[in-house]
Amino acid sequence: MTSIQFSHRRIHAYTSVSSTLESRLETFARFCGYVSPEDEASVSAPIHEFKGLWDTGATNTVLSGRAAGKMGLNPYRVARTATASHIIECPVYMISILLPLNVFIFNVPVTAMDFPEPDIDFLLGMDIIRLGDFAVTHSGERTKCTFQIPSTHDIDFRRELDSLHE
Repeated sequence: MTSIQFSHRRIHAYTSVSSTLESRLETFARFCGYVSPEDEASVSAPIHEFKGLWDTGATNTVLSGRAAGKMGLNPYRVARTATASHIIECPVYMISILLPLNVFIFNVPVTAMDFPEPDIDFLLGMDIIRLGDFAVTHSGERTKCTFQIPSTHDIDFRRELDSLHE
């Protein structure tokens, strides 16, 4: 398993609130290629912004082939990747991600494949989500998605409910 490193030790948080109930969790993030450890303090690589989805069903982060092409990336290997319906061979790239909470996650191995939605260029998978705390709520007929890195919370709705009835 690859050890993913992020750029800061302090807590960073992101929240997106929709005015309606949503069936997908959209976000924007910025990407660049591999960043050497000595360059992490001041990234000078070209950065590209894309629209994507938070995807708790994806084990790993995925980039669209279109985005990989726009970034001029070269794969460093090919991997057999399981999708929801089949197993395919995908190029693997090493990229760095600037999340909307303004934290860089350096040198993440991502597979590239085509997505059916033309406006989506990445899926943020559990390899990224597991680095912090992630929650989705639907109170007030609106969807709220929140993420912080690193993890500091232990969310347990059942325990909260039990404590209210004690």
